[in-house]
Amino acid sequence: MLIFVASSRLEALRSFLNVLSMESDVSIQSASSGKEALDAVTRKAPAVMVVDVVDDMSALELVAGVLTRNAFVNMAVVSDLSEEAFHEQSEGLGVLMRLDDPPAPLQAAELIQKINALAP
Repeated sequence: MLIFVASSRLEALRSFLNVLSMESDVSIQSASSGKEALDAVTRKAPAVMVVDVVDDMSALELVAGVLTRNAFVNMAVVSDLSEEAFHEQSEGLGVLMRLDDPPAPLQAAELIQKINALAP
């Protein structure tokens, strides 16, 4: 399972990413800019994209850009907003999961469960 991480601060996500990488079938790729992430999604769609802070656009702008390229990419977004406020701002973008900022290692396991539950 390919997981793509769009973040200019991978070190802040290290514990979360370590848990993801412990899964035997998980491969993680990353980019620090939204443009790089959009180019990568166009070349090969990941099972999920984790969207954090990137250098050239907001997280939700990146989500919207991915949606226009491939609506089947599952999205998890790092946000410091409350669940309610995040839902208000991301409504209609099809975000699978809001992640804490920084995401807790336990959320990595939850994300994997959600992705596996979607698989046919």
